[in-house]
Amino acid sequence: MVTKSSNGDIGYLHIRAMDAPSLRQFTLDLARKDTRLIRAALDEVGMAFPTIGPILGLFDEAARRGFGQEDGAAVVKLWMQHGSGHEG
Repeated sequence: MVTKSSNGDIGYLHIRAMDAPSLRQFTLDLARKDTRLIRAALDEVGMAFPTIGPILGLFDEAARRGFGQEDGAAVVKLWMQHGSGHEG
């Protein structure tokens, strides 16, 4: 279902090795794209996934702050900015 809905474009399913170099290539922007595709596939079949909206919101905010081309650790940077009161 997911492969069909995404035309085979869900990136993390295609990472050959889940090692550090491969994960660094999987940017936050790719995670955002895949999360949107997953949400669309879930919506298409009427399946609820209540945390996907907040997850996507967090990814979107991190991207707005310039972290889109970084790996998943960029979300931690966003949390650190919020916790410190620092606006980036």
